[in-house]
Amino acid sequence: MSKIKAKKRKFDWFPYLMLLPAWIIILAITAYPFVYSFSMSFFDYSFLKQGMKFIGLKNYINILAKGEFLSTMEFTIFWTVVNVVFMTILGFAVALVMRQKFMGKAFIKATMLIPWVLPQVVTGYTFNLMLSTEYGIVNKAMQALGLLPAGFSWFAKPGPAMCAIFMANIWRGFSFIALMIYAKMQTVPDSHLEAASIDGAGPWQRFWYILLPYISPVMATCVFLTFLWSFNAFDIIKVMTDGGPLKSTNTLALLVNREAFSYLEISRACTMAVIMLLILLACAGVLLAAWKLLQALGRLMERRNG
Repeated sequence: MSKIKAKKRKFDWFPYLMLLPAWIIILAITAYPFVYSFSMSFFDYSFLKQGMKFIGLKNYINILAKGEFLSTMEFTIFWTVVNVVFMTILGFAVALVMRQKFMGKAFIKATMLIPWVLPQVVTGYTFNLMLSTEYGIVNKAMQALGLLPAGFSWFAKPGPAMCAIFMANIWRGFSFIALMIYAKMQTVPDSHLEAASIDGAGPWQRFWYILLPYISPVMATCVFLTFLWSFNAFDIIKVMTDGGPLKSTNTLALLVNREAFSYLEISRACTMAVIMLLILLACAGVLLAAWKLLQALGRLMERRNG
C-alpha cells in the first residue's frame, strides 16, 4: 500500500521539461529587456556620448520635474479613460442589438470583427484619408450637410485632432467588446429569462438581475484588456498625428519612442518606460480593487434580496 502511495506521489518532471524551451524564450524576450531597462534608468547613457555613468535617481527626478512628461501623462490617462468608456458603452449596446432578430444579422456577425483584426497602421491611414481636407469623404459629407466649413482641417488644432484619433481608436476597438459580450449573452439560459418574465419582472429587472450578472465577468475582462491596449497605444496615434499639433495628442508611448529613437537618449527612455510601467500597474490595481468591490456589493445585494 505504501509503495502505491509513493508511486502516486512521485513528481513527473517530463511536462515541465517540454515547456522549458518556451519558458526560456519568454524570459529572453520579456524578463531580460525589463531588467536591462530598469538597470539603465540609473545610468546616464546616450548614443551621442561615450561611456556610461551611474547617476542613481537623477533621471527619475529630472523627468518627473519636467512639465512635458506630466502633461503627456495626463493626456495618456485621459485618452485611456475615454477609450475604455466609449468602447464599453458602444460594445455593450451593439451586443444588445445583436440579440434581436433583424435582416442582415448574419452578415454583421461575420464582419463585425474586421475593424479589430486590421492593423492599427491601416486604420490610421484610412481615417487620415477619410478626414482629409481636400478629398476626405467625411469632410465632403459634413460640408454638404452644413456641419463643417469649407477647408476645415481635423489636424490643425488640438481639439479636432483629439476627436479624430478617438474616433479611429474607438471604431477599431468596440467591435471586439461587442463580440465578446454577445458571445457571453448567448450562454444565458432562456428558461431563466422566461421564468422571470412569467413572475412579472420587467425588461430592466431581467437585465439587472439575470443578464448583467452573467456577462459581468466578460465585461470586466474586456474593460481590463481595453485599458491595457489603450494605455500602450502607439501605432494609430503615430500615423494620424504623431503627437501633434503642439504635442496635444502626445502619449507616453510616443514620448518614450521619441526619446529613444529620435533623441537617442537611451537612459531617459528607459526611465520613462519604467515610470510608465509603474503607472500602468497602479491603475490596474485600482481597476482590480474596484472590480472586487463591485462583486462584494453584488453579493450583499443578493443576500438582502434573498
